[in-house]
Amino acid sequence: MNLIETKQEFRKLLKKAFKDLGGSEKLPAFLTLEDQLNSHLLEFLQSKQGAWGGYQALSSEVSIQKTLARALHLRWAYPRTEDSSLSFWLPGPKGFEKGEWASEPVLEGAQEVKSLSGIIVPALGFDQVGRRLGRGKGFYDRFLSGQGLLKVGVSLEALVVDKLPAEGHDIGMDYIITEKGVRKIGS
Repeated sequence: MNLIETKQEFRKLLKKAFKDLGGSEKLPAFLTLEDQLNSHLLEFLQSKQGAWGGYQALSSEVSIQKTLARALHLRWAYPRTEDSSLSFWLPGPKGFEKGEWASEPVLEGAQEVKSLSGIIVPALGFDQVGRRLGRGKGFYDRFLSGQGLLKVGVSLEALVVDKLPAEGHDIGMDYIITEKGVRKIGS
């Protein structure tokens, strides 16, 4: 099996695991795990400063909106996609609109952020060494390439596997935060 097929198999596996946890329906047990994850994330962010990249969760991702609403000492920028690139914007008064992949800041009145201090990165799952498995379009890998910012992956513990396949362009995380706590990668 080649690498692409292997990643595709992991995507299927992790999507099924998310659904089995009750994530698709946002069942009470899932929401408890999500609340625990958000508690650890908020505690982690207390000592951070500057502009950070967040995201509006898809139905198949862990929501961090509770944390973003409470971590008001940080300026939160959200991704917009254009062609094959990702940029981050402080939302303006018009808020968000449906983008090609997710909710994005409406450009009118929004302000692009050229330099982030850190970023919270969504994924289908991660592995023990911080590799991320996204949806296969490479937006985050291209954006993070060459950036010197703190990269924080968020996921449920059940979606953190031993080892994911990797390619040279894959960008690893500095931290992974789950409902069990904060894991510094490389420590």
